[in-house]
Amino acid sequence: MIGLKPAIRILLLEDAPSDAEMIERELRKSGIDYTSLRVETREAFIRALHDFAPDVVLSDFTLSAFDGRDALDIVRRDFPVLPVIMLPGALGDEQTVEL
Repeated sequence: MIGLKPAIRILLLEDAPSDAEMIERELRKSGIDYTSLRVETREAFIRALHDFAPDVVLSDFTLSAFDGRDALDIVRRDFPVLPVIMLPGALGDEQTVEL
């Protein structure tokens, strides 16, 4: 329909299903119209950046085989205008500000 904004495409880099569910629940409560895709690995993340074409990335900082710093570096290199929101978890304030 004319005049309707498309849903925001959110790429969620998160390896803990319970954390992903919590994030999704908060997004639904906010009333944001969105479509999301959750990935856990470097390979899936890179593929999703190209195929899913997100409007924003929400990234856990600490993942089992891949971390938020690497994800941020990939986005800055390949998609420099794509916003990344880091979900710091146990990350300290200084490290969070640095990111």
